[in-house]
Amino acid sequence: METIQMKINDLNSLVARGKGFEAFDKYYHEEVIMQENESPPTIGKANNLKCEKTFFKEFEKFKMIGPLKVVVGENISMVE
Repeated sequence: METIQMKINDLNSLVARGKGFEAFDKYYHEEVIMQENESPPTIGKANNLKCEKTFFKEFEKFKMIGPLKVVVGENISMVE
């Protein structure tokens, strides 16, 4: 059985290997809510995927991508 920590490690590994959209499809819930700082939240997987694709179009290439901090607790996880 996979633990939350194992799933987060897999998600971060996919992102680090340039497979961020595969990770998004595999791990994000259909009713995901994402929010950047003081901006209004974006609700739903399809809406968030659209935002993520728009965000990543702004970059020519990444020199390095990976998590800075990972926190796993009971019913909560965070990745910076």
